[in-house]
Amino acid sequence: MKKFFLLFIAMILFARIAKSQMGPLSLSADLALPMGEFAEMVGPGLGLNWGYESFLSDKVGLTLHLGSTAMIPRTGDTTSSSPELLTFTMLQAQLGLKYYFLSHDNGWYGQFQVGASRSMSEYEYAIGYYYSNPNIYETVSRFTSFSVGYKAGRKWDYSFRINSMKELDSSSADPARYLNFRIARTLFGDRRD
Repeated sequence: MKKFFLLFIAMILFARIAKSQMGPLSLSADLALPMGEFAEMVGPGLGLNWGYESFLSDKVGLTLHLGSTAMIPRTGDTTSSSPELLTFTMLQAQLGLKYYFLSHDNGWYGQFQVGASRSMSEYEYAIGYYYSNPNIYETVSRFTSFSVGYKAGRKWDYSFRINSMKELDSSSADPARYLNFRIARTLFGDRRD
């Protein structure tokens, strides 16, 4: 987590130094809603995401997003020997293309992103009335995202996303999926200001 935080600081400093030469840098808040089997393990989640966009034309942008999402674990049967999930957090890095239907200043767009997600979960086992020490598991997943959004002027951006994560070392054909609603605010770096 410390390395991730340092990367965010480096992005901000770079954006400040090269403010007139780069596209917008934004910060977003996400509300995540798991679907399918993933929803049996975790409940809704909240996340923060840094975004950078480089305009390739008036209608196409190249995007980079780095973020983290923490999901609320579902509580299970504490009397059984199955593990109980205590925490579930995802760190994501995504690269994508954004297509604006009118112009990148205002209006609707579609976006596709690919990347990687590192999930960290903490479990404990109930043994009678006692609990074991928490066990921490980490997995790496391929991450894809399709979104439809609306850019309200140069500063605000709203989008609905369908996200899919497939663990690299998993034999399951079913990826974990979740929806999220994102509100983003451009902080600085928009050379059109």
